[in-house]
Amino acid sequence: MGGVVPALGADRDALARLLLDAYLGGCHYFDPVVTSPARKRQGLGTAAVCESLRRLHRDGVGEVGAVITDGNVASERLFGRLGFARVGPWPRA
Repeated sequence: MGGVVPALGADRDALARLLLDAYLGGCHYFDPVVTSPARKRQGLGTAAVCESLRRLHRDGVGEVGAVITDGNVASERLFGRLGFARVGPWPRA
């Protein structure tokens, strides 16, 4: 399972995509959430994440993580509002 959630919006300026391609240790991870600079802070990233969560839940996925670069305050806020909690750094090989 994994893949790309289609862009939201009718034109290139309205792009918000969510790439879900990481599956590690039995858990799905969001990485990255991308929103067009012209459309930041309009709820598009949140809408994309919520739609992906809905689809994953429908498919029986019970745990989802998010890979967030240290200092990416926007992503930390987005995922925090949705109930995600910081659990630590990405495990190193």
